Amino acid sequence: ASDVYKRQLLAYARGGKHRVARTCLAAVVRGAARMVRHQPPVVVEHDLDPALPSVEGDPRQLLHVVLALLQNAAEAGPHRGPV
Repeated sequence: ASDVYKRQLLAYARGGKHRVARTCLAAVVRGAARMVRHQPPVVVEHDLDPALPSVEGDPRQLLHVVLALLQNAAEAGPHRGPV
C-alpha cells in the first residue's frame, strides 16, 4: 500500500492531470485507513454516516488530504492510540 501512496505522491508532484469525478467520501476514508493500518502507531477508528454524500473531486487528491490528516493526527497525539 505504501508503494501506491508513493506513486500517487510522485504523480501529484510532477503536476499530473486531475480527474474530477463523483467521489464517495466514505470510500476515501476507508481506503486511507487501510493504507495506514500497518504503520504503527497509527490506529484508525472510523464511524462513517451511511448517508455521507459523495462530492465532486479528484479521488487521488482527496485520498492525499485524508492521509495527511491521519498523519498529522498521529504525530500530534501525546500518546499512542487510535486516531
